[in-house]
Amino acid sequence: MLVDGIAITASTYEETKKILHTRYGDRNRIIQAHLDYLELSRPIHSATPEALNYTFLECNRRIQALRALGEDVGGYGRVLTPKILRAFPPDMCQRWIVHVKRQELSEGDVIKLMAFLGEKVDGILTAQKIRGDYRCTSNFTPTAATPHINSKHIKSTRKGKGEIKPFCVFCESRTHWAQDCQTVSDGYDRIERLKAANRCFLCLNRGHGVRRARPHVQDARGTTIEPFVLRRRVLFPR
Repeated sequence: MLVDGIAITASTYEETKKILHTRYGDRNRIIQAHLDYLELSRPIHSATPEALNYTFLECNRRIQALRALGEDVGGYGRVLTPKILRAFPPDMCQRWIVHVKRQELSEGDVIKLMAFLGEKVDGILTAQKIRGDYRCTSNFTPTAATPHINSKHIKSTRKGKGEIKPFCVFCESRTHWAQDCQTVSDGYDRIERLKAANRCFLCLNRGHGVRRARPHVQDARGTTIEPFVLRRRVLFPR
């Protein structure tokens, strides 16, 4: 493992520790970095389901990180809400305004906003899946199964394969899938375990990063699903 190009050894431990502390040890700098990202969010140029989901994931990750650092994100609501909405298409902002008026909510409630955006993006992705509106298909099966309806073992359609058995990439148990893991339930702990195991954040397999992940994957039932949906539901379960 390298830190700023320096291999971590007994002789370089103190030096690399100091570098990491300087870069990541200042809580205020970390908080400000998350706030800067949200405040400088740029509008999506092409409002594809993938782009919407990616933008939601990145914004929600910052909000959750601020909460994990003990920040009262509600106090930033009036500032952050319009900044976050600016990154999404105008119709999403209009829907939010209608929603808060109907539900008698505050327009600056950033937690409610993220829940609202999550539901809308989920709906868009589900609609895309129902229509079968994909550029390509793939027979690739992720290491961790995507969210499934029933827990019965289903025989694989590929020759030479038996029943697909559960495997959790987080606790390495073979009794459940990753999205059902109760042992490692914190999203950021899950991310660190994926990093340590050199697993892709999208498809959860080893040996490559997000950029090289397949654009679509299939679950055990052969149903095509967006990796972005997999990432959000597995890393940050509701």
